[in-house]
Amino acid sequence: LFIVHGGPFSFSELAERLKVSRGSISTNARILRQLGFIERIGLPGDRQDYYRLSDEPYARLLEGYVARLRERLSLVEELRAALAGSQAEAQQRLARMQGFYTATLAATEALINRVRGGNGQG
Repeated sequence: LFIVHGGPFSFSELAERLKVSRGSISTNARILRQLGFIERIGLPGDRQDYYRLSDEPYARLLEGYVARLRERLSLVEELRAALAGSQAEAQQRLARMQGFYTATLAATEALINRVRGGNGQG
């Protein structure tokens, strides 16, 4: 609905158009907001909250993914440091995991740039 119409939509409008409960709208709107896909706005003279498609929703989804990848990479780096000099096989597996996260971060950051139009094809 947000891709086709953009919004803004109130909870009631979303529930009616999608034929789902307000509770389902609340749960899913919260998730979509956390992911950066939609945003809550107010309309002048109206006390209800409305939701609309975020500016650059795909880049925002990817930015959230990058943040989670950075957290995981940090944990891998901490674990490698804690195991320094011991458990050679674990160190090798962790090194591969660290390489995976590092490469994934670089590729995802390049994709964000592309999605934002950094290379003219966004």
